[in-house]
Amino acid sequence: MNATRHGRERRLSDIVIDPVLYPVTDELTGLERLVPEAPSAMERYAVFWSQRPALLPIRARAGAHAGELKRFIGLARESIGDIEANIDSCNALSILLNAANMAMLLVAPRNAEDVWARGAFARTLRRQAQRLKDDRLRNQVERVLANENTGLDKPANGDELGPFIALAAAGFVAGPPAHAATEGEPAVFALEQAPSLDLWFDQGIDVVDLLAGVRELFAMVQNWNGTADECQLAADAAAGARLLAFARLCRIGIWPARDRDEVAYKTAARRLLSTRTSEPDAMRALAEICFDLGEILAEQSERFKTISPA
Repeated sequence: MNATRHGRERRLSDIVIDPVLYPVTDELTGLERLVPEAPSAMERYAVFWSQRPALLPIRARAGAHAGELKRFIGLARESIGDIEANIDSCNALSILLNAANMAMLLVAPRNAEDVWARGAFARTLRRQAQRLKDDRLRNQVERVLANENTGLDKPANGDELGPFIALAAAGFVAGPPAHAATEGEPAVFALEQAPSLDLWFDQGIDVVDLLAGVRELFAMVQNWNGTADECQLAADAAAGARLLAFARLCRIGIWPARDRDEVAYKTAARRLLSTRTSEPDAMRALAEICFDLGEILAEQSERFKTISPA
């Protein structure tokens, strides 16, 4: 993004729109492309678990989208008449940000860099939740972070300071930009890509297909858990299937319902979540947060439908 050009903007109408349409993929949907072809479902999800994405790039893209939302709010103060025309871009950026934040806590760290990124994010999230007066959200965040180390591991001596600073800086390098992303790859979007963001938000999600997929994945998890103690492949497959099941549940949650049919399927998805008491409580709490976020978005417009409180 060009800071000089942004510095001259005073209103939303001052943004120079990129008319090219780019495919938009959020971080939770982006997990789908990492599930490979394999001779068996067990092998597919075991491999998926082993090649789950790194967390630093997700954190960086979340930061970029948070910056664009802040930019939107700043320009909207002087653009009352233009807000409605730009609201779907804002909604799309909100979903991209929420999906990235959920992915940060759903995807298990694979290495020291991931642990650092997750710890930094967890510490920020806990601090933000503690400042709120929303008891439900504070409780959900505490459940999500119950087993998290929210402290940051600092370098033990001067020799390690350089790599530590480089690691911290890497967390703020976001990419790829919208024009460089491939189909199904999460990317960084700006207000300039409003046509792409608007189209993506207008298309919504296939709640029916997602819920069917969640049910299928949970059935696999239940089946493979029975042999996980004796077979590492089954344990990895169950972990991979569980990750994707909750990613799909979170996607169902954070999108607002467009009609009564979607309300019914979102209600069914939330009911399914309530029955999965054997699943990790942190993941269940994260999905609950997603449903609450979806309701907050739905309440902002008569175009959307809300679902009954849990």
